[in-house]
Amino acid sequence: MKLKIADFVTFLNAISGITSIFFSLRGNYLLSSIFLVLAAVFDSFDGEIARAFGGANNFGRELDSLSDVVSFVVAPAVMGMTLFPAVHMLVLSLVFVVAGIFRLARFNITRIDYFEGVPTTANGILFPLLCVRPNEYSFGFAYLIMAVLMVSWIKIKKIHIITR
Repeated sequence: MKLKIADFVTFLNAISGITSIFFSLRGNYLLSSIFLVLAAVFDSFDGEIARAFGGANNFGRELDSLSDVVSFVVAPAVMGMTLFPAVHMLVLSLVFVVAGIFRLARFNITRIDYFEGVPTTANGILFPLLCVRPNEYSFGFAYLIMAVLMVSWIKIKKIHIITR
């Protein structure tokens, strides 16, 4: 299989998410947040690049979802758990992770012109913002609300940045 330009951008998303996790594990939440935002930037462009260059395919969609699990589901969960290691935070972050995985799996099997539920990429912006003034309650509330929003049937219009 030949990788396309968009696939390399998707890998940059995954690399940014993994790097965010590493910095959270080291207690450096500023760099962790920066890499989460970078992951969101890369994620916003990979699909656009694929469509612009005619390279959108099933492999790219799967690669994108796997990268999104790392960057926008696992990385925010690790961030919160390393900041606030408590049993209730573990439970909330696990609910958040399961909801994120569910949302991405549902996305992979639907081919519609809008998102069902809030895209996981939103977590790449929300959780870095919460790190400005980290608070156990704000993280716990965000895990719960985002879990509900990700699995909801709310319809959100897709925005295309690059047009042909």
